[in-house]
Amino acid sequence: MDYKILIVDDHGLVRSGLKPILDNALNGKCQLLEAENLVGTLEIIDRHEDDLDLVLLDLTLPDAQGLAALDRVRERFPSVPLAVLSGNDDIHLIQAAYRQNISGFIIKNAKAEVLVSAVRLILSGGVYILPEFLTAVMSSPTERKLLREERSFAGG
Repeated sequence: MDYKILIVDDHGLVRSGLKPILDNALNGKCQLLEAENLVGTLEIIDRHEDDLDLVLLDLTLPDAQGLAALDRVRERFPSVPLAVLSGNDDIHLIQAAYRQNISGFIIKNAKAEVLVSAVRLILSGGVYILPEFLTAVMSSPTERKLLREERSFAGG
């Protein structure tokens, strides 16, 4: 099976660096598209929406900062598989991104193996969740309270 992946990042070196990693991980069975800004991203998704398997979206683009790019893509293309690729690991940003129905949030300083595993998981229909994000959520007072309530309701 051939995959079509759109890499969105304003840095050409990042896009160029990701291409061989993804191409190798997917055994050369992928078409890798590139965009450097939100306008180009929306145009490419519009042309390839029906056969686009994944959008890897940076949140810092020249024409959209923070969640603005994600909001615009989701507004126009709510069902396109999308993972955020960001240098920002702020827990509140990650939570807000997951509320936009993303398939993953990958931190740019992750090892290549993590990126590959995340992309493979997403392409197989899964959702990649950062282990650090899970730990932070599970250790929050609200989450601990919910878990206690679930256990007591379940009789545990």
